[in-house]
Amino acid sequence: PSVHTATEHESALPAEAESIAEVLKQYEYHTYACITNFHLGTWNNFNQGFDVYDQSIIEPKIYKDAYMIGDRYFLSVNRFKRVFNYRNTVVLAHKRVFPWLDKYHKTTFFMYCHYMDPHRPYDPPPPYNKLFPYDRKKSFEKDQARYDGEIRFFDDNVKKLFDRLKKLRIYDKSLIIITADHGEAFGEHGLNGHGNSIYENQIRVPLIIKLPHSAVTNALINHPVGTIDIKPTILDILGIQTTDCSGRSLLPLIHGHKDSDRADELYIELDRKLQPEHLQKFRGLIVQGVWKYIHTVDMNQNDNVADIELFNLRNDPEELHNNYVPGSKRAVGMKQRLDRYRTYCSKTLPKKNVELDQEKIKALKALGYIQ
Repeated sequence: PSVHTATEHESALPAEAESIAEVLKQYEYHTYACITNFHLGTWNNFNQGFDVYDQSIIEPKIYKDAYMIGDRYFLSVNRFKRVFNYRNTVVLAHKRVFPWLDKYHKTTFFMYCHYMDPHRPYDPPPPYNKLFPYDRKKSFEKDQARYDGEIRFFDDNVKKLFDRLKKLRIYDKSLIIITADHGEAFGEHGLNGHGNSIYENQIRVPLIIKLPHSAVTNALINHPVGTIDIKPTILDILGIQTTDCSGRSLLPLIHGHKDSDRADELYIELDRKLQPEHLQKFRGLIVQGVWKYIHTVDMNQNDNVADIELFNLRNDPEELHNNYVPGSKRAVGMKQRLDRYRTYCSKTLPKKNVELDQEKIKALKALGYIQ
C-alpha cells in the first residue's frame, strides 16, 4: 500500500499499479469480480483489468432492498441496517457469481469474490445466531459467539460455491485461495472491532490454498507470510513470469522447500484517520515470526508523538508485555530494519485522489469507516 498509495477512502489505485487481473488479461483470461464493500468501488479504480466488475450489491438500491426484506432482528441493528444488510452479502454475491460461472466455466478465467461476512454488526441468521453459547452478562462474549456464528454461516455458504464448481466439473483443476483483510478485537488492549491497531488479533488472518489437482493436501505451513505474497504465488503456480511484485511466491514453501531468498521479516502498516487533521500511523515489523516491533505516531495538528512496543510473540502471543528498552541492541536493530523498509516504500507511485459524493460519505459513516 505504501507503494501504490491507495490507502484511504479518498485515494484511488494509480493506473501504473498493475493488478493481477490486468496481468491475466494479457494471457486471455476472462476476469470477473463480485464486490460487497465500499472500499473496493470502481471510484477507487480497483476494477482495473476486470471484464465484469459487479458492484451492484453496494449500490444504494440494493442497500434499500436488503434493508426492506430484513426481519425484526435485522431492523434492531439500526445504524448499520439503514445502509446495508451484512448477513446477506455471501448469499447476494452467489446470486450473481453462479450465473457467471455457469456461462464461463468452460473458459480460462480469474474470479474474485469479495464477501463482507463475517463483519460487524455480528448478526448471523438462525440457527447460526444460537450455535455458540455465551454469558449474556458479558457483551464481548455475546459478540464473539455471534462472530463465530457468522464464520460458520460463511463456511457453509462457501461450501455451496465449492459444490457448484464440482457440479460444473472444474473444482479439481481450479486454484482456490481463501484469505481475509483483517481480524477482529473483542476487548483486548481495550479495543473493539478492527482498523485501530496492528496487534495480532487484527492482522493475523487465514490463508488457505487449494492447488489444481490437489498437488499438496493437508499441509500446515508454519512460516510468516503476508497477503502481499498472494499475487506472485498465483502467477508462479500459473507459470507466468513477472518482476512487478513486491512479495514473493509461496510455492517453494508449499512444496516443502526452504526459500533462501525469502526475507525473515514481515512489514505491517496502517493509517487511521480520526479527523481530517488527526492521523494515526502504525508501522510494524515481525522478525523470524518471533519479535514484533510496533512504531505508532499520533499526528494531531503537527504534534507528533511516537509510541514504541516490542513483543516476543513466542512467549507472549497476546502481546501483553512490552519489552522495549530505549537504546537496546534489539530495539535499535529492529528500528534500522523498519527504517530500511520505509525507505524502500518511499519510492511510491503518483498518488491519485478521488472526491466522494455525499451518498458515499454517508454510507461510509454508517458503516463506521469514517467519522
